[in-house]
Amino acid sequence: MAKARAKLEYLRSLPNFENVKVGLELEDETRENEHVDALIARLFAKVEAAIQKKIEEIDAEAHEANVTRKR
Repeated sequence: MAKARAKLEYLRSLPNFENVKVGLELEDETRENEHVDALIARLFAKVEAAIQKKIEEIDAEAHEANVTRKR
């Protein structure tokens, strides 16, 4: 049985000249008959999907805040 850890951090510049840093780290072990490469791919796919979702939420909130300020 092998263990792997996937960590991804993303720095996003917001329209108001501020930055937000999003990060996530997951660790898991291989499942029955799973090769370590499949484990790594599985972990990074989950981390990337979660980071992308959070970035989309941040962008939506920043857009709403920017629209609100312009009114």
